[in-house]
Amino acid sequence: RMAEARYLVPTSLGCYALVSGRHGGRALQLLPWVLSEPCAPEWESLASQAAKVWKLDMHDAQARLSDSVRKGYLTVESSSRCLPSESFEQHLANLLASWSPQGRGILLDHRGLSLAVAGFDEGLTDALAALSAKLVGALSHEETTLSRVLGVEHALPCVLDVANKVPICFFSMRIGPQQITAVVVGKPRMKGPWFRDIVWLLWRRYGGQAS
Repeated sequence: RMAEARYLVPTSLGCYALVSGRHGGRALQLLPWVLSEPCAPEWESLASQAAKVWKLDMHDAQARLSDSVRKGYLTVESSSRCLPSESFEQHLANLLASWSPQGRGILLDHRGLSLAVAGFDEGLTDALAALSAKLVGALSHEETTLSRVLGVEHALPCVLDVANKVPICFFSMRIGPQQITAVVVGKPRMKGPWFRDIVWLLWRRYGGQAS
């Protein structure tokens, strides 16, 4: 039944698993191929690519695709999805504004330079880059403790704006060889297309670059 469906579209779960580096396995190996394309690929096309690259017969290649779908990393749709044709920076800014419940966010590259801004003063980039590096680094260092003591498997460092009762969250993403940090005001909307499309757009630009 799955093989009759036409297109394989990345999911927010799959994108999170890929960029957070906390999940692995063969089911995730297909996702970078999908994210490298401007439009979701057809099932048969991706199965043929997998068979060729991994030297599999088509039955085994189809099984790999089915496994990725079962684990929620890819979903099957009857029509393709494509990234909008608007400019890279404008598209990222629009996605950030929708990903944040407050319409405010910023994406920083590994040098602390702004890739996209929504609702923030560009002059705050340096300060946010320094703060995010400290917070993300501290959380990464204590991941084992969080898991063992508190049972927390997936966490984002956040600063609570007590007066406005709004968290400001810092999310580090590994996009191929690049480390990119998102600063989002409010609890990021992980259910929906915004995070997926941010990762998709960033992967198209940076995922295949050499470090």
